[in-house]
Amino acid sequence: MPYSNEEAYDMLLILGECRGVFIDAERLWRQRYPNRAPHSRNVFSRLANRIRTEGVVKPHHNKNKDINRPVRQELAADILASVEVNPNDSLRRREMDSGVGRSTLSRVLREHKFHPYRISVRQTLSENDHTQRLQFCNWIREQPNDFHRNILFSDESTFKSDGSVNTWNCRYWSQVKPNWIREMDHQHIWKVNVWCGIIGSRVVGPIFLEGNLTGDRYSVLLQREFLDLIEDFPIQLRRDMLFQQDACPSHTSRVARAVLNDMFPNKWIGKFGPINFPPRSPDLTVLDYFLWGRIKNLVYNTRPTTRDDMINRITEAIQSLNEAEILRATNSFQRRVNLCIGARGQQFEQFN
Repeated sequence: MPYSNEEAYDMLLILGECRGVFIDAERLWRQRYPNRAPHSRNVFSRLANRIRTEGVVKPHHNKNKDINRPVRQELAADILASVEVNPNDSLRRREMDSGVGRSTLSRVLREHKFHPYRISVRQTLSENDHTQRLQFCNWIREQPNDFHRNILFSDESTFKSDGSVNTWNCRYWSQVKPNWIREMDHQHIWKVNVWCGIIGSRVVGPIFLEGNLTGDRYSVLLQREFLDLIEDFPIQLRRDMLFQQDACPSHTSRVARAVLNDMFPNKWIGKFGPINFPPRSPDLTVLDYFLWGRIKNLVYNTRPTTRDDMINRITEAIQSLNEAEILRATNSFQRRVNLCIGARGQQFEQFN
């Protein structure tokens, strides 16, 4: 960044006052001149180096200088070869191993269309899981194209008071560094359990649960609260609707299965049901691959204060979703089915 002669003089005074310690010079500059453009420790380092090697204070500014100088072909080849051998190394590690600056490394990788992807954590599957996933996905493929819109996907999730924030999505634009802190209390943890469903372009629920979910409590939820939620559904949708659930113990209890057989005769999807839902398959249910992550990002944007506050936030977050967004997530189920079949029931590459 260019600066005036007066500013360069003040920088020299600051640097001398800090005895050449660049980080101290950066800190003192920000404290003494809060209304001036901040200068990093690197700026002070370059200033000292210019005085020591060239005897000049202000930096050279050659408009014709090619900032992005071409990298030698041999060096670029070595950088690309190192990526092939160790694709998990960071730029910092590559700089230490090769002696090539991070800016050069980054430029070569960008020019060759490399991108630093983050790791995805997925559920471990067994061979039997692969078979069940294939069977389920092939059954879905045999149905009409819009069949998935008649499936009411359901699930429960727990929202804890110490829930983490996705800091990658948190930004604070400012000219100065803000004191932006999120306090976390890991000693006094409380939680809210919630049930939700999704069918087509609408979210069914939420239903907030007291205590642990048992087979009896789940059966009451289905017979009372759930029926109240779908009371205004069109008659044809209620006739065509299939109910989906995972294999948690409360879902597979005898009393819960008896209720489901009565409410959805031969039309519910789950373990021990007329249509088997494959175990360990969160990538095939819209609540796991869409709803819970979306809602938790909204709820945990700021720290929840009380249980009632958490319940209000969850309700407001669900209500803020528009039908088009929900329908896009529901329709992606068919694409996921095809990807699962292509992967022969194994984990498949996630997509946005």
